Amino acid sequence: DSGEFPSRIRDRRLRDVVESLLLTVKMQQNRDGGMIAGIKKYANSYVRDSNGGARLLLACGHTEEAGRLLTNIHTRWEIAGFIPNWWSMGSDTFIGHSFNNDASEVTAYYILLFRDYLRCGGDRRVAERVLPSVRWAADKQIRFLRACDLFMDFNGDETEQYCCARD
Repeated sequence: DSGEFPSRIRDRRLRDVVESLLLTVKMQQNRDGGMIAGIKKYANSYVRDSNGGARLLLACGHTEEAGRLLTNIHTRWEIAGFIPNWWSMGSDTFIGHSFNNDASEVTAYYILLFRDYLRCGGDRRVAERVLPSVRWAADKQIRFLRACDLFMDFNGDETEQYCCARD
């Protein structure tokens, strides 16, 4: 149902909210396809933090922008040899690993973005271009799962600092 989401909302105020969120997400996408994590603080794009924006783009039928994000992540994979947790927008200078496990969280988000992009009618040429990195991400997860008795640990990042250490 790509592109039908905003028009299906009957309440005008709610539709305005969705459209304003869509505008905000589109304004946070760099011309290279990356999406900035926060409006003022970070000039980096993060796979996890881009996930919500990409899902909104796809739900509203903006497959071109979601395809640009996929292509951007794929290009960083070509440069770095892994699906990055984060990268400097508009530059290939800084491309970062996950805090704990490159095979868990970011690879899953990337695979799911690819799946959702296809489900929403994304451009097959983009899908064919990024397919090698999607396969790599899936293989990375499968190899890790086999080596760890089907246990996938959480990537871990700064958000863990804000969790309770004890119940």
